[in-house]
Amino acid sequence: MPSSEAKKLIEELRKNLLTIQPNPAFEKSNIGNIYTAFIFSHIVAAARDNGLSIKYEQLNKNAPSTFIFRNAPGRLHSTRHQYTYARITSTEQPCDLHIGVRFKGKSGVLHECDISLIPQSDTDGCTHTNPYLTYKNLSLFIECKYRTTNLSLDIGRSFIGLATEFSESNIGILCSNKYNASIYDLLKYYYKPNSNNISLKHMETNSDSKLLSDILSCSKNNEKRKNDNDIRLIRLSQKNKSDTLNGIQE
Repeated sequence: MPSSEAKKLIEELRKNLLTIQPNPAFEKSNIGNIYTAFIFSHIVAAARDNGLSIKYEQLNKNAPSTFIFRNAPGRLHSTRHQYTYARITSTEQPCDLHIGVRFKGKSGVLHECDISLIPQSDTDGCTHTNPYLTYKNLSLFIECKYRTTNLSLDIGRSFIGLATEFSESNIGILCSNKYNASIYDLLKYYYKPNSNNISLKHMETNSDSKLLSDILSCSKNNEKRKNDNDIRLIRLSQKNKSDTLNGIQE
């Protein structure tokens, strides 16, 4: 049985997806996967609210009857299931939003993207003979970390490595229901504003509007912004006393 917190996330996810519901087996997923799908659904809902066209598809181009989420990372062109993704269409740059896809980093090593945004042409061009995309295809990547306690510093260190491998992406986001001020300081040190690296902007929000406005900007404009990239550490939950940030703001 899903926990009470998982049930809340699934209920919100169902509302956000609107025209399609997750596969019944999805409710048996671990809460980390459910949280990732929850964040995915918020992006879809915001895109819809901002007037963008949303269409759910599979690689075989059939209209799915249920949303099949990945429970483990894999190649975009999977031969195991026809996983569902969201096709976000705008006049500037149509893009596809995926869950759990692996991309080759600068080193050639494969890395999982919890959530990724890529041009529609890259999804369409991915085949069983060329199933893996690279960091050059990424417009956006999001790491989703659901925790019952505050984030460990290891998550910040790992994110720096991933951001280095995916540094040509327009934007990278570390998204969690919890916070760690040391991670904020770590990222702020390595990714300084107005440098050739990725800068950090911190947001505290109980809604998705600030976060998603930037994501939607990526979906509308896929140009590489070499000197104006952002890593954002986001919380999408209410702040309580134990999570106080002691006034740390960007």
